[in-house]
Amino acid sequence: MKKIIYILCPLFMLLQSCVRDADIEIPGTVDKVVIEGYIEPGQPPIVFLTRNKPYFGTNNFGSFNEMLIHGAYVSVSNGTHTTVLNEICASSLPDSLLPLLSAITGLDSATIQTIDFCLYTTLDMAIWGEEGKTYSLIVNAEGKSLTAKTKIPFPTQLDSIWYKHEGTYTDRGFCWARVKDPDTLGNSYRWFAKRSTDYAFNAPIGSAFNDKFINGQEFEFAYNRAYTPGDDDNPDFIGYFVPGDTIIVRFTSIDEDVYEFWRTYETQVVSNGNPFAAPTPIRSNIKGEGGLGVWSGYGVWYDTTVAQ
Repeated sequence: MKKIIYILCPLFMLLQSCVRDADIEIPGTVDKVVIEGYIEPGQPPIVFLTRNKPYFGTNNFGSFNEMLIHGAYVSVSNGTHTTVLNEICASSLPDSLLPLLSAITGLDSATIQTIDFCLYTTLDMAIWGEEGKTYSLIVNAEGKSLTAKTKIPFPTQLDSIWYKHEGTYTDRGFCWARVKDPDTLGNSYRWFAKRSTDYAFNAPIGSAFNDKFINGQEFEFAYNRAYTPGDDDNPDFIGYFVPGDTIIVRFTSIDEDVYEFWRTYETQVVSNGNPFAAPTPIRSNIKGEGGLGVWSGYGVWYDTTVAQ
């Protein structure tokens, strides 16, 4: 034992002598406009505009209000008709319309009023979404001129959906679906779902996939339930549906650029903080210096099942 101590003590002293303070200079944040916009059949375009913020910045309602971009020029064109979108904020809406804003944002009415959430949209039905059309977006904000294009694909219909217990559990499970991919390579999809009690549709991690390996095939797949506010009250059931849930699925067809954004975004979310993960740059379809985010066209198919 004494011999071991005699050997280890010099080693510990050597390691201790190698420790020194290191000053790391974190580069400043480059100001950018972050766009999250989408359009689907029979619905108006919806565009959220925010500023980016430093990685180590403060996160609270006040800081979020500071991120919102007001007074921007935002327009959408379908090739034959162009409409300038209006900025609409929660503070200007009657209480009767707050549930609609909750459905769009996924936030409860109290949070929306606290933040005074704002978005850009229009009541001009001539620019509302239509399957098969391409929509161009222009955003002029914060001295930056940004553009993007997206197409609303014709939706691929789900053959059926159902709930299935997970493993040996009888009180929780996942939502399953069956789909037949068209025999044309290049189809991409994104999965959303919600319970009837949820404010909005949410997409779990891994929600986006394409038909690179399943082109023209019929197959079954399952998804967990995406995290929603309040899940921390029942941590054992996070990610699961439970018997009695009414599950509403929003299965969407998307173009390749939208798929690449969500694929790389979700990869980045999963690998964040993992020192062994390779960095994954997020592939935005926003064009122009100083812009980030995505402009998404969704071809939508809805279906419902009850977990039993």
